[in-house]
Amino acid sequence: MKRSYLILLMALTTITAMAASAKEPSVANLNTPSVQITSPNGGETFYVNEPVAITWTTYGQATDGTALMLSTDGGKSYRTVLAEMKTTQTVSPRDSKVAVEHSWMWERPDVVNENLMLKVVLLAGRERIEDTSDKLFAMKTPAADMVAKPNGRLEAVHGSLDDGPQTVHVLSPNGGEVFYTDEKAIIRWEMSGRPADRIGIMLSTDGGKSYPYELALLIATRDPHVDGDSPPEGDKWEQSWLWSNPGPAGDEMRIKVILYTAMDVVIMDESDGPFMIEDRSPQSVIAPVSAFPNPFNPVTTIAFNLNASVPVELKVYDMQGRLVSTLVNSTLPAGSHKATFDGSALSSGTYIYRLNAGDKMVQNTVQLIK
Repeated sequence: MKRSYLILLMALTTITAMAASAKEPSVANLNTPSVQITSPNGGETFYVNEPVAITWTTYGQATDGTALMLSTDGGKSYRTVLAEMKTTQTVSPRDSKVAVEHSWMWERPDVVNENLMLKVVLLAGRERIEDTSDKLFAMKTPAADMVAKPNGRLEAVHGSLDDGPQTVHVLSPNGGEVFYTDEKAIIRWEMSGRPADRIGIMLSTDGGKSYPYELALLIATRDPHVDGDSPPEGDKWEQSWLWSNPGPAGDEMRIKVILYTAMDVVIMDESDGPFMIEDRSPQSVIAPVSAFPNPFNPVTTIAFNLNASVPVELKVYDMQGRLVSTLVNSTLPAGSHKATFDGSALSSGTYIYRLNAGDKMVQNTVQLIK
């Protein structure tokens, strides 16, 4: 009887050990990096120019870098790179099961779209580990009856907003104008209702798809009506701002004027159509110089414009400053030009392309993800 009991006890011990071993991943699996998006992960609604915190969790050993990418077509493609950063996570193999929280603040989102998805990509040598939002999230333009609450979120308010500005309308540039980088330009807009406390002036170089340039944030001057009273209904007045150094050059420019009040009521208007800024300085590159697609695998095209025939060098370097490829080394005529960068023989990572044309130099980065 005692011998049978011992045999049964040994069998139960063996089964328990096997079960525990089956639940516990191997050391190699523990060290394999993984990532999970926590926000936005689907169903959220955000508003343009309202900061959005992007958060994600990683497990396993630290990776070489992280890229945050945005899809505007429901996850079919991810062509917008929101951020690229070096990973600061340092987790030893023994601590590989520990979750490490990460976050990045999207300071001025300006993509109005209800089919957005986010992708977080971890770069580990030649490998890429990624996760995407589970569902769609939305970015909307605040309505006139939206105010910022103490928690920073925009919420609808009920009742009158008589203390806020009623309308704003961009007068100039409003489409079709031509400005020059060596001449000052005047931005003009029209308002009605109680004056704003602050006025933001933003610039788009892609026809209004995004507004990455903040030209000015002004403390609004009060209107000519006395005692701070709101002007009579239908009364309007103009304000202007002198743009001392228009630029960069391009033909898809738009202006957005944003009004804020003490309650952070946001009302905005943008140019009805694109206007142009021309660079008249001799022997210069007309910005912006762009690479598409970016990130890429394995080929991207670098496009640039010249307003004069000049000697041009276009070279690509790695992050250690080593020359990777010379794409152009000749005199080119004025006009549009393209050069192809093939990264088939290179490892994933960030590369710097540098364009020297005449007395001007433009430098930017591209991300190779395999």
